[in-house]
This record gives sequence, structure tokens and C-alpha cells, in this order.
Amino acid sequence: MMCKNKFGIFIFLIFIYAIVLRMYNIFEPLVTLGSGKVSPSSGFNNAVYSIAARNFVRYGYIDFGLGQILNTGRVAPEEFVYYITHPPLSALLTSISIRIFGMTEWSVQLVPAAFFDFLLDRLFFSGESGI
Repeated sequence: MMCKNKFGIFIFLIFIYAIVLRMYNIFEPLVTLGSGKVSPSSGFNNAVYSIAARNFVRYGYIDFGLGQILNTGRVAPEEFVYYITHPPLSALLTSISIRIFGMTEWSVQLVPAAFFDFLLDRLFFSGESGI
């Protein structure tokens, strides 16, 4: 019985460490301008989803069939580049965060961090705590 509790505590500490790493540099840009380097705390997917989310806010949701547009500047609709590898839920939720809090680094990274907290809550506390 004692061994099982120690293992649970160990796993819990690993997840706490993962949260700390996830929140590290949350106010830093996802991509350092000029260098093309992606922030190691965020990962490339957050940069892609933030571009798609900003374009949802910029161009709308329904007009383009919930397509995740990856163009970084304003271009004509026939020049859009679509991201079709993954479903748009993450970008949609991130766009809602951008609409509420504005286009800031932390508002873009808020959705993945909150989702991670939600998963930890379900895993360890059966939904009795967290968000």
C-alpha cells in the first residue's frame, strides 16, 4: 500500500514539474522574430494554432468553412494556405481567448495551459478541483 502511494506522489510531482515547464516564459513570443526559432517552452504547434486563431478572428469562422488559414499577412482569399492536418478545435478555442483578452502572448498560450490543467484534474482528482 505504501509503495502505491509513493508512486502516485512521484507521478503527481512529474505533472507539477510539467506544469512549471509549460508556464515558463508564458509571456515570451512563440517565435523569436528575425531568427525563425520557436520558443522551446511552447512548441511549434502553439505557433501554428495561434496563427490560425488570429486568422479566425481576422477573417471570421463560417465564411471559410472553419478552415485554419496559415497566412501571416493580409492576402486575398484565393492565396490562402490551409492547415488541414489536425481538426480546428485548438485554434477555435484560442481564437475565443484572443477575442476576450486581445492578441497577446499569454492569451494565446492560455488555452493549452488550461486544457493541461483540466486533464490533470480529471486524472488525479476525478474532477473535484481545478478549473
